[in-house]
Amino acid sequence: MQNWDIFILVFSGLGIFNSLAFILYISFFGKTKSVISIFIQILLTAFIFQIAYALIELFELNKFTYLSNLYLIGAYSIGPSIYLYIRKSLNAELKIWPGLFIVHYLPYLLISLIKYDFVNTGAKEWFAIYLVGIQYLFYIIISIKPYSRILKLFSKGTKEHFVIVYLYPVYAILWLYYPLSELTKTNYQVWETFLHSTFVYYLMYLLIKAPKSAKDKYKFSDISEEESKNIYEIIIQRITEKEYYLDPDITSATISRKLNLPINTFSQVVNQNTNSNFRDFINSFRIQKAKEIIIQKNKKGFTISSIAFDCGFNSLSAFNRAFKKVTNKTPSEYINLKSTETND
Repeated sequence: MQNWDIFILVFSGLGIFNSLAFILYISFFGKTKSVISIFIQILLTAFIFQIAYALIELFELNKFTYLSNLYLIGAYSIGPSIYLYIRKSLNAELKIWPGLFIVHYLPYLLISLIKYDFVNTGAKEWFAIYLVGIQYLFYIIISIKPYSRILKLFSKGTKEHFVIVYLYPVYAILWLYYPLSELTKTNYQVWETFLHSTFVYYLMYLLIKAPKSAKDKYKFSDISEEESKNIYEIIIQRITEKEYYLDPDITSATISRKLNLPINTFSQVVNQNTNSNFRDFINSFRIQKAKEIIIQKNKKGFTISSIAFDCGFNSLSAFNRAFKKVTNKTPSEYINLKSTETND
């Protein structure tokens, strides 16, 4: 056995082992049994089947060729899982079972259960193989539109979409393996094993690096959820009344001191109740103030820069970015909109 073969065997074997460990962890120790976590488990299982079968072919373990059905089940499960993962991320109320499951999984599952002989490849076997690449491309294409919506949400700071934002592009690029392996006539078992194992490692890396929700982050805190909400209401009331946000140099330490709160408590309460950082939290007050000024001065002369500085921003560019992030409109667009509404 050559060094490269040993590397592929160890690299892929560890990929399979770690995937199984992740699946077991999510199943038995996961904080939530969400549909999203099920899609992640399906993806990991699908790649385990593909990696295992590619290894069997690579090392010519022909006595295990009956596992080709599991390979096809895995191959046909990836596209639907990515697509439905994206759609479920956009709409938590989306029902997967039974309608969408039947449409996106059942036909391919039935094709996978047909008996194949990939040692003596015939028309039936070639159909099953080429269908993998075609189906893969189909799900890449129909995922583009919902993925673009995910990107817009992510750009506004919606961090719960972290995994799928970085997973989908790599999934799409991975499809290139199918036509390239045909064009170059390379040893597809080697590349399939290596690329799919790399994808598994990448997926697990994203799952580890994904930002934790405020609920998970503070699960061992002494402050209960009800206490957090009560403190948050007091914080909102005091900041609104005293207009601390008008100070461009305000910090979380300064506000927590003014509110007689430990800074850790202040940061936790804000993060738990808004799922945002201090800057975005304070900017939300500033943008609300800016909107009020625009409405009040709609028919009077004013400049965008004067509003920005009056509301606590220390630069016009920072104001423009924050305004667009909160309202999805530039200050000029918002002013024109309000002007039109007034004229009507």
